[in-house]
Amino acid sequence: MMKTISIIGCGWLGFPLALKLKEKGFEVKGSVTSLPKTEKLQEAGIRPYYLIIHPEQVELTDNSFFQTDLVIVAIPPKRIDSIEAIFPQQIRRLIELLEAYNIPRVLFISSTSVYNETNGIVQENDAVVPEKPSGKALLLAEQLLTGNPHFQTTVLRFGGLIGADRNPARFLSRSKTDSDGAKPVNLIHQDDCIRIIEQIIEKEAWGNTFNACCPEHPAQKEFYEKASQVSGFPLPQFDEQPGPYKIVDSSKLIGILNYRFIFNSPVEYLESLTGTENKMNNSHLISITGVGPGDPDLLTVKALRRIEQADVILYDALHGTAILNLTRPGTKKIYVGKLYNDGQRQTERQELINQQLKQFALEGNRVVRLKAGDPFIFGRGAEELEFCLNENLNVEVIPGITSGFAAAADFHIPVTLRKQNSMALLYTGHLTDGTFTDAPIVADVLKTNAPVMVYMGLNNLVHLSEELLAHGVPPETSVQIASCVGSPAQKLFSCQLGNINNFLKQNEPAMPSVIIMGTHAKPLNSFV
Repeated sequence: MMKTISIIGCGWLGFPLALKLKEKGFEVKGSVTSLPKTEKLQEAGIRPYYLIIHPEQVELTDNSFFQTDLVIVAIPPKRIDSIEAIFPQQIRRLIELLEAYNIPRVLFISSTSVYNETNGIVQENDAVVPEKPSGKALLLAEQLLTGNPHFQTTVLRFGGLIGADRNPARFLSRSKTDSDGAKPVNLIHQDDCIRIIEQIIEKEAWGNTFNACCPEHPAQKEFYEKASQVSGFPLPQFDEQPGPYKIVDSSKLIGILNYRFIFNSPVEYLESLTGTENKMNNSHLISITGVGPGDPDLLTVKALRRIEQADVILYDALHGTAILNLTRPGTKKIYVGKLYNDGQRQTERQELINQQLKQFALEGNRVVRLKAGDPFIFGRGAEELEFCLNENLNVEVIPGITSGFAAAADFHIPVTLRKQNSMALLYTGHLTDGTFTDAPIVADVLKTNAPVMVYMGLNNLVHLSEELLAHGVPPETSVQIASCVGSPAQKLFSCQLGNINNFLKQNEPAMPSVIIMGTHAKPLNSFV
């Protein structure tokens, strides 16, 4: 099992990658080329090393850097004369150390500059004849590493890097006035770079070469126009005559890793920096996001995308760590959980949450408020939405799978049955005054054979059952108690309405639990 990862080059990509891997539980060792930079690594909890790879020798303060399960090489060739000869020599010196310390795996960060502009799509198995010196240097380095039998090497050919502190203005300031406006761009966001590396490690995709670019390749003119809107820099003039181009295909990576890009297009990234997604004022979007019962596989695609792009996440006590681990490096995660009967004033705490939403949004952050289940089902999603609208904040609501429906699906309990029932009731078992004044209504629903899903009702279940029995619900009515839905510990308890008291004396379903009761509220394999 992999425990330790060493990163050569903790710069623009290597440092946030190190932070994310550390967050994942790995021991991370990072190298830099100046001693003052080691302090930054030390403060971040990354074990720092001073390492310079020369063509003739290697300067290293501590050889324990190479006592590791994986070496990630994130040092691009410098733009200097004779780099075609110098960089491969540097890699040869590195390989000597990799062999000496029996390193089992290497991940080499390369570039799509190894491809020519072929006026078409380029893939990993195409013949590669680089034109630029940096591309030639990288290809030689790839060949030295992948051809070595002492360790497994995976090569990642990233497109042009965008995101983080790489302001869109840099693209305009470096663009040529006579550049081809129709030429497609091959770019990738830093967040995707890091997530792809995580996936390679998690899925042990060693011995591969992957292209890694946004799946969509907008024209330079479209990209620069959006960059101009974001940065305020003037838009350059474009040559109407078509020039050479290439489109880097990442389908191999998508297929093998089953990878879904955070930013399918570089324009999506630029739009996330502007007011183009129906944003008001200058604040970023607040997403009140339902995350279902806690299983990351039950997230909607939109919820996942917002979580991956968030600057700040406010979360409560109803989630495990799996969903929080989907965030990008540097995301601020703040616990704002409200627990039943925890002795704190819920109204005051909700007001604090509201103010945090406003503060972080007005500071220009993309704020995600995680809500268990669906934000509008027995939560305070409506209150938070109302607050944001009253404050003229830009807000959206993303639905989630409510725990009652998730429990019904997991345990094969049909919510509706053809020719048996035509409705279902969602009901709270946690009332502020402790009474069930609407028990007669619930009883009437149950008498129609419709199921009733009771949320937050485990503590009051005996009282509720007594009220329902008193209003004529048959004691043999099926009751299913689904505890810890969406987690590995989820479990289903079955009983009848008439024996709930005795059942709970002998069993202790864990919280949170959702209760499904009704004539047909039982797993399908229970039907005769």
